[in-house]
Amino acid sequence: MGSPEELKPRETTPLRGRRIVLGLTASSSIYRSIDLARELIRMGASVRVVMTRASTRLIGLDLVYWATGWEPLVESTGRTEHIDLAKWGDIMVVAPATLNTMGKIASGILDELLPLTATTMMGDGKPLVLVPAMNIRLYNSPQYKRVEETLRGYGAIIIKPFIEEGKAKYPPIPDLAHCIDAVANRGLDLQGARILVTAGATLEKIDPVRAITNPSSGLMGVLVAREAACRGALVDIVHGRMSVQAPYNTVRYYAETTSEMASLVRELTSKYKYDAAIFAAAPADFKPLEVRESKIPSASTERLVVTLVPTEKVIKSTSI
Repeated sequence: MGSPEELKPRETTPLRGRRIVLGLTASSSIYRSIDLARELIRMGASVRVVMTRASTRLIGLDLVYWATGWEPLVESTGRTEHIDLAKWGDIMVVAPATLNTMGKIASGILDELLPLTATTMMGDGKPLVLVPAMNIRLYNSPQYKRVEETLRGYGAIIIKPFIEEGKAKYPPIPDLAHCIDAVANRGLDLQGARILVTAGATLEKIDPVRAITNPSSGLMGVLVAREAACRGALVDIVHGRMSVQAPYNTVRYYAETTSEMASLVRELTSKYKYDAAIFAAAPADFKPLEVRESKIPSASTERLVVTLVPTEKVIKSTSI
């Protein structure tokens, strides 16, 4: 083993001591896996890579070695690499996972090192995580649905792709890395639960160009929502303005004002039965009594007095 190009670890390293076998297949999104490997290492993990033959036409072995500090493995030889990897690894993540490779694992077609290693690790009782990324037509095919059902029946964990622009895309790296951490360290203990989360800041207008708000980034709510979703829960996130992206694997609702956030919470809690609700948003507590229809001219206004009145309390709007 060499050393990956020097990486600064995260402030917290939840994967410290974890050994991850990362499988790469011949999806056009394979380049994203270099970033994933580096992020997992920053989180404290050791990462070894096994690749399909076709994937080596899309990404170079030297780049994988640079990213991880380990020589990637492609061919199965008499050295029983699949046994060594299964003994070494705590978890295997195949990202991206093509339908071809998923079908081989589901059917026990072990003609390459990657499906052979995945099957061996499952036989050793270790988690197998698959991250499908493919053409949307393949993802919607009956063959894919049958393969996914078979793999889930074997105990494999499928992290769904990011559906955008009619494509089944590789998930955002922060979301995917968080989910790998959750599966490796906590499991799918929230499967079957439905959870409501609020996040971010609301905004109350004074006039068309001025408003009252606060500097909440929304990060706390995003992390709570992502954690719950990664552990198997169905998560609805009602959010205001944020400087971070809402997790792709949640159902997202945008609210600009505190009144809109309260209304959405009231509607959702009337419609669904939640197992938990986490109110991590920073809604504005006050709003202008009057909202001007046009911009207040600064040149002719020496003093601006804005009368504020309390807003509705979001947490009190629940129908739970």
